[in-house]
Amino acid sequence: MSDDPQLDLLNHKLQLQQVEAALELDPENEELLQLKRDLEEVIKLSLELLGRTSDTPEVSWNVGDQCMAMCSRDKLYYRATILEFLGDVSCVVNFDMYDTTDVCQLCHLKPVTTVTPIVKKKKHDIKNRAIEKKKIKKQRLLQREVEIESFCEKEKNRWLNFSKKMIKTGKTKKSIFASPEAMDGRVGVGTCGIGGKPMTKFTMLNNSSKKQ
Repeated sequence: MSDDPQLDLLNHKLQLQQVEAALELDPENEELLQLKRDLEEVIKLSLELLGRTSDTPEVSWNVGDQCMAMCSRDKLYYRATILEFLGDVSCVVNFDMYDTTDVCQLCHLKPVTTVTPIVKKKKHDIKNRAIEKKKIKKQRLLQREVEIESFCEKEKNRWLNFSKKMIKTGKTKKSIFASPEAMDGRVGVGTCGIGGKPMTKFTMLNNSSKKQ
């Protein structure tokens, strides 16, 4: 686990892709299925810690809308008015209570109706406890990363060993009808064990020895 939550999230997504690829080869593997579920939960928690929950419905904001915006100084929400959009990820807001402007990310905007007014200190404590609880749960799940890396390494080594065995045992047997290496070697049935050896030479009797 690094100090960069964005990098951690990217690593979790890459690991999830590796597990999903392995599941295509072995879809009934319980260990892989469990790792997939754990990684999905880690990714969800990471998104929540970054303030970008994947299951939160997006709200379409317009200039002049009233909202609850996160202050960049104390990270608390206050009633504000949207003044201007800065690209697709942030905007300029004016906090109604203090009449000050600030730049806020769109993911840190909330509808006014969803925020219940509570004591500032109490809200801050509740938020800290919630974040700490999520961090503890995330840390427990991140221990599964070691198992993921170990499993992937084991699978890689298993395939490497399998490939080496195929190379060693993949010698093809010569056919009995294969061409012999020697120019006058034997070919065909009945030549097992003597293929490639010179053909039998017969002694020819000449006419003079026949007359005797």
